[in-house]
Amino acid sequence: MDDLESVPSTTPSVSLEDAIIKAETLLNGKFNEWPASLEFVAQEDGSLALTHVVQIQNDETGAWFEAFIEAHSG
Repeated sequence: MDDLESVPSTTPSVSLEDAIIKAETLLNGKFNEWPASLEFVAQEDGSLALTHVVQIQNDETGAWFEAFIEAHSG
């Protein structure tokens, strides 16, 4: 990779706590306390995004979701 500027910082700007709140709100559910992780995700434009990965259970349906919350913009 020639352009290292396209790799985001590995230090999140958004806290894990804020990412969990965002995921719970968006998915109408609760964080299940499964250990969260930080992962890079390839986006459609080929760039990378650092994400907080958390599991959320929807309050109404009981469905489980794995949420990827962008760790720099939320």
